[in-house]
Amino acid sequence: DAKIRGQIGACALFVPVVSAATQSRREGYFRLEWKLADERTHLMAEGTPFILPVVIDDTKDREALVPKSFLAVQWTRLRPVGYGGQARDEAEEALGKFCARVRKLLGGEDSVVGARLVRAQEDGRGQATPLPRKRSRLMLAAAGFAVLLAVVAGVLLTHKDDPAARRSAPPTTEPVAPLISAKSIAVLPFTNMSDDKDANAFFADGIHEDILTNLANIAELKVISRTSVMQYRDTKVPLRKIAQELGVAYVLEGSVRRAGAQVRVTGQLIRAETDEHVWAKNYDQELTTKNLFAIQTALATEIAGALRSVLSPQEKTLIARVPTASLDAYDLYLKAREVRNRLGSTNASLREQEQLLGRAVAIDPQFGLAWAKLAWARSFLFSGSALTAGRDDPRTAGAREAIEKAKAIIPDSPEFFLCRGWFLYFVEEDYGRAFVEFQKATELSPSFAAARYALAMVHRRQGHWRETLQALHEVERIDPADPEYAQEIAVTALGGRRYAEAEVAWRRAMTLGRTGAAITRLRLLLPLMSRDEWPSDELWAELPAGPLKREIDLLREKPATASGADGFLTEAFKLAAKGEKDAVRAQLEQPAKILRQRIQSEPTNANLWSQLGVMEALMGNREEALGCVGKATALNPDSKDAWLGQSYRVNVAHVYAWTGDTEGALGEYERLLQTMVKRDGLGFWVTNVHVMRRHPAFAPLREDPRFKALLDDPKNNAPLF
Repeated sequence: DAKIRGQIGACALFVPVVSAATQSRREGYFRLEWKLADERTHLMAEGTPFILPVVIDDTKDREALVPKSFLAVQWTRLRPVGYGGQARDEAEEALGKFCARVRKLLGGEDSVVGARLVRAQEDGRGQATPLPRKRSRLMLAAAGFAVLLAVVAGVLLTHKDDPAARRSAPPTTEPVAPLISAKSIAVLPFTNMSDDKDANAFFADGIHEDILTNLANIAELKVISRTSVMQYRDTKVPLRKIAQELGVAYVLEGSVRRAGAQVRVTGQLIRAETDEHVWAKNYDQELTTKNLFAIQTALATEIAGALRSVLSPQEKTLIARVPTASLDAYDLYLKAREVRNRLGSTNASLREQEQLLGRAVAIDPQFGLAWAKLAWARSFLFSGSALTAGRDDPRTAGAREAIEKAKAIIPDSPEFFLCRGWFLYFVEEDYGRAFVEFQKATELSPSFAAARYALAMVHRRQGHWRETLQALHEVERIDPADPEYAQEIAVTALGGRRYAEAEVAWRRAMTLGRTGAAITRLRLLLPLMSRDEWPSDELWAELPAGPLKREIDLLREKPATASGADGFLTEAFKLAAKGEKDAVRAQLEQPAKILRQRIQSEPTNANLWSQLGVMEALMGNREEALGCVGKATALNPDSKDAWLGQSYRVNVAHVYAWTGDTEGALGEYERLLQTMVKRDGLGFWVTNVHVMRRHPAFAPLREDPRFKALLDDPKNNAPLF
């Protein structure tokens, strides 16, 4: 202790290393070291260089738990090779700049030379010959820096090749733009200059997205996804600030003008730091698909050249493709894409997209991209239970047909691999083969956020929790303004009992505008609260106003209306916990009848079987309940689907508990606490000790000492990964 205090009092520079690990530790010896360094700054003249914070992951400086003096100086970010896609040359470049800065602060001494000079003056007994005070301090600091540098370099430059390091490195809680790549670009929304702006808005946005997609197909470029750039439509924010917020070196601005049989596309590439226009061009052509795609090809190729990127033959082929010869089919394709961008993946949106894309391929049966999107829409419709006749439904067969058509026309495109992957994921439920397809899509188009998101979803189904979070953070770096990714990080982190990480991601999703589905967000916060009742007044006070506030008020006043089936079951559990059997049956008879009818048409819907099983148990129908939850777990076992399969095991435990099988329930709960559970048929977003202590679903075991021991065991509330 005395030695460390002495070193902090004598050193030339103090380098605190900040990370998710320091964020998670509210108490530790390093905090005393930081405090001692902070106290020393109070004795220094204003502007004296001393504190030199280094961040080795994505922890944000403005949110870091550090002394105030640490926040008053510039921070250095040094990430390992492979961390968030960090290339070796980028890591080496960042490390070199850091070294140069430290040498300058030490008075221009070379750290390695300084270390040698100190060693050269040691005598045989290991005693150093006294040096002049100032010189001694600089040399010793340089020697210490040489050791630090060796350690840091070893971590930064070998991390990628060390499997143990990959396993132990915690996923970050707050993704931030990495060191800005010299070949990074954000394509801002193109200005619609057409006379009839409303009629041609979809066209201008479509050209913008096609150009963005072409650039994303160039491996050497880092391209920010559409969702994140759309927030800057008609913005007054300076380009430099936009570039900083998105973590890019260049910004592309442009416009589209459609007038009769003519089209004009303009583009200008700007180096954000200097506001220098490095490339600009206008394209005036007759409005034909051939000319449109030629413009997009030329624009992407010339921008790549301006950024000194070399295109591979495969990239040149992707960029130069002519998807359709029909302008009418292309218009329908762009309109379908506009529907997706505006309405998301709701059933109504998917049906409208299906109709538009169906018309497009009817006009041009060789329109491979339209076939791929059609397969995607039909696969998603199947996943959303919009279809009720199972895998033999004509629309499912239509998805297979669309896949085969796309394969025949665009077999080596990222769009085809993505749509075939989702077909395998949703319709075939073959997650291993789906992963292979998604991986091919990312290899062809490294900035393809949708493909990287798909990889994360497969990781989660396969029970690869750490990989899921890492993949989601990678997606966020490509598309930092999409709240869906932050929400998925929150859900995954919460399931893994990484509560602080879940809360940070949840709040980020809210900041980005995720105000819909309030119940989902409330459930995300539920395990973070230590209060006895939920929802509580304190929780309401923490949430933003506006549309979310209205949904919250509805939830408080009419929980059954606001939360659908979840509300019915929660109320039924409350009544059952009070022993009011007749009231339980009155509450559940009609919902159970509806579920039985739906199961007749959806016999392979595991979620319906699981929910019905719980209802049967609460109504006292033991055999029926066991049969239902058994059917659910057989349809979707956890060995096949680690994400949803485990959820149905929770309802098995509930059925055991409410039908008198205490031993069976305890065994299931004990096992489930050792893995991640997304949700069960009751709508829980997680199952953990916080939920189990408070929700009435667990009432039958609440007074059992073995159940209490499970909840009190620290390992059952520790992070799962």
